[in-house]
Amino acid sequence: GYSMHNMFDSVVEMYSRMQQAFVSPDTFTFPHVLKACGSLLARRYGRAVHAQIFRHGLEEDVFVQNGLLSFYYMEALSIFRDMRRSNVKPDCIALVSVLKAYSDLEELNQGGCLHSLVIKMGHEFEPDLRIALTSLYAKCGQVSAAKSLFDQMKVEDVISGMP
Repeated sequence: GYSMHNMFDSVVEMYSRMQQAFVSPDTFTFPHVLKACGSLLARRYGRAVHAQIFRHGLEEDVFVQNGLLSFYYMEALSIFRDMRRSNVKPDCIALVSVLKAYSDLEELNQGGCLHSLVIKMGHEFEPDLRIALTSLYAKCGQVSAAKSLFDQMKVEDVISGMP
């Protein structure tokens, strides 16, 4: 319940109490705890929870895996923000990674801000960035923006971006 109301401190506190009472977490508990860790930027605690997932043998559960992805995306985005605050200029690889995180988290506003940064840095014609931006807009329901970017790509760029 705490997680649904964004009461992330309470989620972590309740999880700690469960651990102290030797109550075993399950596949429903871990994703909420990981979401809380990501939102609180509790990197060390989140990594400890990741280790506990392995100890409980739940690393292959799809809900747990989604929770892990969300946690590590939040961690990656936090590191990216730290880079920007420290005036570290991100390269195309970093920008593609962050766009992938925003895309999977369906963070259209943040992704749009990053698109502006891509343009400001002069990388708007980089094929990998165009593909990542197209994916972001498509996943966030901005079909016309995705189509516009897609239509501007060269055929060889589209083919190179295929899995």
